[in-house]
Amino acid sequence: MRKFKLLLFTLFLTGCYNYKELNNLNIVSGITIEQNNSSIVINLLIKNSKEESFIVSEEGNNVENIIYKINNQSNKNIYLDHINFIIINKSFAENNINQLVDFIVNRLSKSTSLDIYLTENKGIDILEILNNKGVNSISNYLNNINSSKGFKEIIFDNKYNNFIKDYVEDGINPIIGILNIDNDSLMINKGAILKNDNNIVLISKAEYDMFMLLKRKSKQISVDLICGDKNVSFTLENIKINYSIDYSASPLSIKFNVSLDYHSIDNLCMNFDINSLSEKTLHDEINKSIRNLQKKYNSDIIGFGYYIKKNNPKYWNKIKNDWFSKIYPKINININTKIKTIY
Repeated sequence: MRKFKLLLFTLFLTGCYNYKELNNLNIVSGITIEQNNSSIVINLLIKNSKEESFIVSEEGNNVENIIYKINNQSNKNIYLDHINFIIINKSFAENNINQLVDFIVNRLSKSTSLDIYLTENKGIDILEILNNKGVNSISNYLNNINSSKGFKEIIFDNKYNNFIKDYVEDGINPIIGILNIDNDSLMINKGAILKNDNNIVLISKAEYDMFMLLKRKSKQISVDLICGDKNVSFTLENIKINYSIDYSASPLSIKFNVSLDYHSIDNLCMNFDINSLSEKTLHDEINKSIRNLQKKYNSDIIGFGYYIKKNNPKYWNKIKNDWFSKIYPKINININTKIKTIY
């Protein structure tokens, strides 16, 4: 297990509050944290009501000290228990990941709706867009954008507890969506993998989508099929994934099963076997994605190592020191895809 020291801070604010006490609070809706050279910059989006929302910024060399400084400079206490999102930049994640985990676990864990994102933009610019649009939940905001474009819900699970769990456990790497500015809006247009050495590896949106599917964190996935002279996109949902490991094989062998449903809406590909086309396309995409994880990124975001540790701890203790260097890159993956058409 990765080792990190959880700093024991006393929360500024705990418990329930009456109306009078609420008037003495600055309720934080979201926070951005970025590192610029040796300085850490924090921006807080304060939303006390629809009429009172603003951004507070401060910098320093420690997250807790900066929050403490902001609290002392205000005539109201900072309230973090209802925070909806935290956005960090790549430099902060690579250099201060333990500090981030400490802060989330000790100060933000009461929030049940907390999402975490990476960004390549300035944090304050993102908060200004969210503030101008009256956004509290980024996941709901992104989902509404997709719905307005005619897409179904395709938002992924970006909850902080999944990130923390994947970070502290052996045999699995965290993956995180990159939230960037798109004109006057926001979108997840890339992804990032946090490797064991805390380096961040950037991945494409298509890879991020597929990796989140393989982690069982996506609700749906779109598959592009060529039906004769037409290129048609189909939405697959009700995703079920399971796998089994043959420990006697050399190299290690994993049977990977994926089943999904396709809801037939029209006859765009009526002269073709949609199930066979979809299954082959999905099989090839999954195979390519897993091979990239093994060879290109050397990152176990699916958690094969964690699965072995949980189900065969004796075997894991035997191989864990060689997992990423010798075992994981050479695993044979046998993929089986099954798609059921629902009329």
